[in-house]
Amino acid sequence: MIVNKLKNIVRIKKEKEELEFQYNWVNYDWNHLMMCLHNYWKKYRYYGEIIDLIQPQGKRILDVGCGVMSFMNLICSNEGEFFGIDPLMDDYKSLYTTDSRVKWLQSKGERLPFDSNYFDVVVCSNVLDHVEKPNIVMQEISRVLKSSGRLLLTVDIFKEKVVRDAAHPHCFMEKDVNDLLKNNFEILFSKKSELRAQIMLYVKKQTMTSDKAQEIIILAEKRG
Repeated sequence: MIVNKLKNIVRIKKEKEELEFQYNWVNYDWNHLMMCLHNYWKKYRYYGEIIDLIQPQGKRILDVGCGVMSFMNLICSNEGEFFGIDPLMDDYKSLYTTDSRVKWLQSKGERLPFDSNYFDVVVCSNVLDHVEKPNIVMQEISRVLKSSGRLLLTVDIFKEKVVRDAAHPHCFMEKDVNDLLKNNFEILFSKKSELRAQIMLYVKKQTMTSDKAQEIIILAEKRG
């Protein structure tokens, strides 16, 4: 009972920090944010190469832990099906106008509300260090992806383990990320960014580099 109460306290603190961060976007014009998001992906996350590898037109694509600044906002169109899930999505909907071409749902990555072998592409960007159980999230992503479906994964990696904050209960090294992928995925593309995941600082025309951490951008294919 005590353990469950402590877990609930940690969860509430984590969600509070997540929401406080996401509220920051309210202060900016939405079109400006989308321009910054696109430029950030082009400059720091190899957008052109990623698009060539996933070929999003006409496909069914899911963004796990999409937040407000979702990759879906960059690639959604009238050709294909686009979904974004986040445990705080109902709160985000009350703050922001969402793109009607995307089906936005409130759900956790540890229990995706979709049939197996449903998606052509799954995106999981700057999420794994936020979730409760990264290994379960990766199992769920593998489950809902079709055979030979593709996963776009980005996450901060550190040179050594550090204690982070309530919103980031996990600290990954590059080996940890590779271990999460090795059973079900073949890595097609893996590059590191000079920055950690810092879109908000980019919007503010600031950047933050670190000699202790980088962001890794991976495109992997589900094994048949």
